[in-house]
Amino acid sequence: MKTMNHWLATTAVLLLSITLSQGATWHVDDITDPAEDGSAEHPFDSIQQAINVAANGDTVIVHPGRYVENINFNGKAITVQSENPETWSVVESTVIDGNNAAPVVRFINGEGPSSKIKGFTITRGQGNNSIWPFVPDHGFS
Repeated sequence: MKTMNHWLATTAVLLLSITLSQGATWHVDDITDPAEDGSAEHPFDSIQQAINVAANGDTVIVHPGRYVENINFNGKAITVQSENPETWSVVESTVIDGNNAAPVVRFINGEGPSSKIKGFTITRGQGNNSIWPFVPDHGFS
């Protein structure tokens, strides 16, 4: 009985630590919602809005749509991804449009390999030679 209680307690702690280490999930869609809170039911209206509230280890899920914005990870170790980054139809319909204003996505505040963006069509950005050369394994997939 003592062994069973120890096993149950150890399993509960392990499951809790796995759940906590996964971080929160924030949602974004391109439909205006006055009750937006980043939940699946009331997604944020912009990707940057979700990045701003995210903490290290969190995931931002972006639903198909066109997002006219320029995003900055602000040094956060987060994943920003389309709702299904492995499906081409989702990737091509989840667009971040930089509106020719600046680089579309910025990793300029010490982001590392845990800062990731995946599953988007990225278009109409302005380049900046100071951010190259590209460093492999630092967020692009």
